[in-house]
Amino acid sequence: MTPTTGFAAIPRVSRVTGRLRVPGDKSISHRYAMLAAIAEGDRVFVRSTMTGTHDGEYKGIPATGRHVAAESAEVFRIADGRFVGYWCLTNVASLMRQLTEEPAAATA
Repeated sequence: MTPTTGFAAIPRVSRVTGRLRVPGDKSISHRYAMLAAIAEGDRVFVRSTMTGTHDGEYKGIPATGRHVAAESAEVFRIADGRFVGYWCLTNVASLMRQLTEEPAAATA
């Protein structure tokens, strides 16, 4: 079997739906938005945004109730129609700032 590469090998879709079970931290009830996806060979690169509410302890920070957003770059490796590898780079510094900085005071 010869691996396919390039955009011509990827069928266009307008919407991807489904459920993804994510193990681990549940301290931020969130929504995930896939902003862009590029596939080549057995890898898919995804640019995404997570938005949600900080309603549980996260990295030692008690729940604040604040609305937060974080951008991520993710790479999935697929073999035999299944996800077999995953790498993620999330802007955690921005997320931590949103949880710890005092909100700006309103000016009159």
